[in-house]
Amino acid sequence: MQAREAEARSLSSRLASAQEEERARIAGLLHDSIGGQLTVIQKNTELLRTMLNAEEAATPYLETNLELLGRTHQQVRHLATDLNSKVLSELGLAPAARQHIDRLRASTGLPISLHITGHVRRLSVEIERIAFRALQETLNNALRHANATEISAQLHLGHKSLRLTVQDDGRGFAESAWNHGTALGLPHLREQVEQLSGDFFVESTPGSGTIIALRVPLRAAPDHSAHRARVLVVDDHEMMRQGLRHILAATDDLVCVGEASDGHEALRQIELFQPDLIIMDVKLPGGSGIETTRQLTKRHARARVIFYTYHDDETYLEQAIQAGAKGYLLKSDPNQLLLAALRTVLAGEVFLTLTDSVVSFGSHP
Repeated sequence: MQAREAEARSLSSRLASAQEEERARIAGLLHDSIGGQLTVIQKNTELLRTMLNAEEAATPYLETNLELLGRTHQQVRHLATDLNSKVLSELGLAPAARQHIDRLRASTGLPISLHITGHVRRLSVEIERIAFRALQETLNNALRHANATEISAQLHLGHKSLRLTVQDDGRGFAESAWNHGTALGLPHLREQVEQLSGDFFVESTPGSGTIIALRVPLRAAPDHSAHRARVLVVDDHEMMRQGLRHILAATDDLVCVGEASDGHEALRQIELFQPDLIIMDVKLPGGSGIETTRQLTKRHARARVIFYTYHDDETYLEQAIQAGAKGYLLKSDPNQLLLAALRTVLAGEVFLTLTDSVVSFGSHP
C-alpha cells in the first residue's frame, strides 16, 4: 500500500508537470501565433479604413470590426497570461499575484483586495506554481459561482510555511459540492497541497460566503534572479522600449521587469514590480517624465530614475534633478554609457551626461 501510494504521488506530480508544459505550449500558441495574426488583421483593417474614407456606408462596419479585434486581442493576451504567467516564472509569486489581482479588479470592477505579508522572496518552482494556481482557482470560483460582491486574499510568506487565504461574501455552497466532485476544482487543488505535506481548509455554508485557506511548508530554493537589478523602461515609442529590452537582456546583472508608455502606466508598473532602476523619457503622452518622477519619488523614496532622452537642454537636466532623478543621459550616447549609468546609479551615485561632458559623482556631492 505504501509503494502504491508513493507511485500515485509520483504519477500525480508528473501529471501536474505535464499540465504546466501543456499550458505553456497553448499560451505560446495564443500569444505568438493567434495574437500575431490578430495584429495583422487589425493593421490591415486600419489601412482599409483609410482607403475607404469616401465610402460612408462602410465606416460603421470597419469601426465595429476594429473594436472587436481590439477586444479579442486583449482577451487572447489575458488567456495566455492565465495559462502561463511569465511574471510568475521570471519574477516570482508576489508580483504575479499582484498582477493577477489588478487585472481581475480592472475587468470585473469588484473590490478585490490582496495583502502580502512576511518575507517576500523566490520559492521553489513547484510551491510558487501551486500557490498561484490556488489563487487563480479560488478567485475564479468566487467570481463565477459565488456571486460575490467583495473578495479579499491574504498571502503570507513565512520562514517555514506559505499561507494563502481567500474569502468572499458570496452565496456559499454545501460541503458535498466540493468534497465529492470536481466541478469547482477544489479536490484536485487539495490533493496537490497535501502532496507537499500541506493543509487545505474550506469553510462554507449556503448564504454565508466562503473561506478557503491553505498552508504549505517551505523548502529553501535558490533565487536565480537575486543578483540581477530590476529595471522598468518608460518610453512612448515601442521601438525604443524594444531596443532597451535587448540591451538589458544581453547583461548578466540587469533585467527588464516591465515597461510603460505613459506616466500613469509607469506609476502602476512601479507599484506592481518594485523596480530597482527606472529608465524614463522626458516627453510622455498626457504629461511628462519629470512630473511622473516627482510623483513616484514622493511615493517611493528608494526609486532611482535615470532620464534617457533626446533633450540636451540644461533646463531639462536641472528640472530632472530637482524632481529626484539620479541620472540623465542622451539617447545618442553609446549603449555602454547607458549601462554604465545604470550601474553607477545602482551603486548609489549620480550619473549625468551633456553634449560634451560626462559627470559621475557620489550621492552627496
